Amino acid sequence: STHDNSNHTNEHTPPVGSWNCIGSPEVTEVFAESGMDFVCLDMEHSSMGLETIAHNIRAAQAAMVPPVVRVPGLGPGQPNFKEIMRVLDLGASAVIIPGAQTKSDVDAAVRAGLFPVPSSGGGG
Repeated sequence: STHDNSNHTNEHTPPVGSWNCIGSPEVTEVFAESGMDFVCLDMEHSSMGLETIAHNIRAAQAAMVPPVVRVPGLGPGQPNFKEIMRVLDLGASAVIIPGAQTKSDVDAAVRAGLFPVPSSGGGG
């Protein structure tokens, strides 16, 4: 089945979501099918790696619920640009960026999510 997450477009009804720190795509499916507007997948405070995140993103997408991923930070003022790009490539709808403390940190993190990343050395 698919989830109708249109209720969060009402300015008087805040969106409702939950965290999956376990890594099980079945947990993501339960959250998505229970009426959540989004599901947060936590790479920072869990043992989830990219393969597990990919399975959970697909589970959320199958239920038409946006997957939001918190990437691991590198430390204060050091967003993890490599992980930002990787989870966006996997299909994350949004990214929570620990370590971003200033406007320039946030601006750099946004640039990291753009393709191609300037001066990344990658070309194709």
